[in-house]
Amino acid sequence: MSGSAKINNLIQACTIQRIIFLALGIRLIWYALVFWSGSDGFWLYDSNGYWNIAYNLKEYGDYSLNPEPPLITDYFRPPLYPLFIYPTLWFDASGNSIPMLQIVLDLITCWLVYKSVLALTQRENFARIGGLLFALNFPAIVFCNYVLSETLFLLLITAFVYFTIHALEKFSLKYIFYCGIVGGLAVLCKPVAFLLFG
Repeated sequence: MSGSAKINNLIQACTIQRIIFLALGIRLIWYALVFWSGSDGFWLYDSNGYWNIAYNLKEYGDYSLNPEPPLITDYFRPPLYPLFIYPTLWFDASGNSIPMLQIVLDLITCWLVYKSVLALTQRENFARIGGLLFALNFPAIVFCNYVLSETLFLLLITAFVYFTIHALEKFSLKYIFYCGIVGGLAVLCKPVAFLLFG
């Protein structure tokens, strides 16, 4: 059997379900390694700012970065990510559940990469390769285990690309509407999205 035949057989064996399962397994292993390291592995400098905003919204109803009163309303941070982590405060005071939610978002992103490549190329093998590359993408694996906005932002940008492909392909106002909604949410997550859409 030739090398290209082996690669083709490998690609054929990689169904999207197996790719998603692989992505899940890798991300859960990384989560466990970070969790059991005993360090502040899920938290970087910006993580505390997002957490403080969500906490202050819950406790004081104020959008503030300050870790304790007196609170000064913040006008710098975009609101989507603190609102995303806000519900976790009701059942998880440690914030360790946030990376688990982000792993789910990352799996949806993997599926959207697969669907986008499939819609763009109409080739199942290319779509599987795209999904597999995302499943094995080390920065995505690492960042979905940090309390940072990158995973949510990546999902929104990937969804924007997916809806744009369908809007151009089908000339559908429905997909153009979805592009606007997802693009607006991406800007509310990270304002750098203005550069992508401008």
